[in-house]
Amino acid sequence: INRFPKLSAHLKHRIQSIASAWEINTQTLTEILEPQCPLLLLENHPSHTPRDAKATESESENQTPLTLTQQKSQLSSCYDSCDQILYHLARDWSDHGNSVHNSIYHPIVTKLLEYLPITTSTSTSSSPLVLVPGSGLSRLSYELASKGYRVESNDCSYLMAVASKWVLTTNTSRVIHPFANMMIDVLNSQTVANTVVVPEFLVRDRNPLAVERMSIQHGDFLELYNTQYRKWDAVVTCFFIDACPDLLECLNTIANVLKIGGIWVNFGPLHYHNLPRVTTSTQSTLYMDTHSIGHFSNSMLPHPSAPLSVDEVRIVGEELGFEFESVQEVPCEYQPILETTQPSSYVASFTVARLVEEGVQWRAQKEVSHVKKVIEVD
Repeated sequence: INRFPKLSAHLKHRIQSIASAWEINTQTLTEILEPQCPLLLLENHPSHTPRDAKATESESENQTPLTLTQQKSQLSSCYDSCDQILYHLARDWSDHGNSVHNSIYHPIVTKLLEYLPITTSTSTSSSPLVLVPGSGLSRLSYELASKGYRVESNDCSYLMAVASKWVLTTNTSRVIHPFANMMIDVLNSQTVANTVVVPEFLVRDRNPLAVERMSIQHGDFLELYNTQYRKWDAVVTCFFIDACPDLLECLNTIANVLKIGGIWVNFGPLHYHNLPRVTTSTQSTLYMDTHSIGHFSNSMLPHPSAPLSVDEVRIVGEELGFEFESVQEVPCEYQPILETTQPSSYVASFTVARLVEEGVQWRAQKEVSHVKKVIEVD
């Protein structure tokens, strides 16, 4: 690189800018995370030496397929990073993310108000219960709570849960450099020095009642909620269902937790994040998990690992007892517009479905219960 003195000087300045940016980021991340998880700070610091790409590719070719548990752990570990905290803070809790708020969150809130309205006479104790799995830093949950819903945020990432609580309770805003680790798809190297203020407003001061209506639950969606039958008035999934290792179990759990007449609002693509789309068995026997009676059995589909399309997701939804009342495809910005060559927009499936009857998983449960009773009598 010494053959290119101008480039060498430019890169030296860029590295110095990154180091300065991370000093500021470290202060904010320490304030957010240290009280709950001090050992997890700065795992993606720029000083980390990347592994050899060819070695990594060779290892990948020789790897055996991951189990479902391993895939969940791998996804969570990618998501549980300081980079992701900074990115989500900038996207969800700064004015830099207004394009995301306007094209995704606001339409979702408007749809839920249309299909599950909040009236002026609705008291806090009787307002509808809304579950938001894959909630990230809880901006969508906050917007829903601001309208009067009682909202529970759920996320598989412990760091996201901790950072969410900080955003909702902090009494001061911070300046961060969310793009300090941005090394690829960069149009302008000066982007690394860009700053944003987070949160853009003090949540607990602007709307303390909304914060009171919110709760945050960390953990795997399927494991936490698969026994909460008929508890929730609405489930709102935003860029979530394609991130679940088992799509059918995800959809089944959504159907299980909703009350009859409850609303499911879904917004997002089917990008699938390189995880199995559908986990099935070729066996024809009906399998019921004793820890979660009522689950849609994996054996009820004939072919393993089939990536479902948007219309096929609706077919599954209808079998689970949903009636789709609104179906749209809408363009949206998943990440804020900045100086990058990386695409940041999707055409998202935007649907509203009402649970109108007990679906196939409940009928299967009743059949199994009937068989058990017959056996006990005999």
